[in-house]
Amino acid sequence: EAGLESLLIDTERMEDLATRMLALARLEEEPAESSESSDLQSAVRTVADRLQPLAHLKQVLLQVDGSKPHQVAVQIEDAETLCSNLILNALQHTPPGKRVSATVGSNDGVTELRVTDQGEGIPEASIPHVFDRFYRADRSRSRNSGGAGLGLSICKAIVERSNGSIRIQSTAGAGTEVTVTLPAAHT
Repeated sequence: EAGLESLLIDTERMEDLATRMLALARLEEEPAESSESSDLQSAVRTVADRLQPLAHLKQVLLQVDGSKPHQVAVQIEDAETLCSNLILNALQHTPPGKRVSATVGSNDGVTELRVTDQGEGIPEASIPHVFDRFYRADRSRSRNSGGAGLGLSICKAIVERSNGSIRIQSTAGAGTEVTVTLPAAHT
């Protein structure tokens, strides 16, 4: 019975990996629909509500700032995937008693999403590689956190598909901030 349970867990991981790889391939192959847009603030709030039980379990304060809608030229599913990957990464790397925040704002025709954590940070040598497929700065965590190193690759593909940019600033021992800049949708 224990062997079958272990096989089931491994099968679920493989299914998740295949789903993520297919999502990444779709993002890189299909042209973006220029007419589609979504409210990034709404996507952040939806994802934060979904991840609130995990934050509570990890004893991490998950804070969403901003209330105004911010339309961006990204499909709603992609916007939620982007927000989910970034916030989940932040939660996974933030110790109990600390905070993760997500903020959306606009200025001069661009919308900016910032996800900030008070976690362990990313080693400076790893920062240039964090968007590479299957890259993990701390390889020993992959089994524990369930990741395969595709989340940030998917984020980068979503952002670039929408003619945006994504960057990471991190200080070891102090935390990480991911900044996504997307063009505002023309309504």
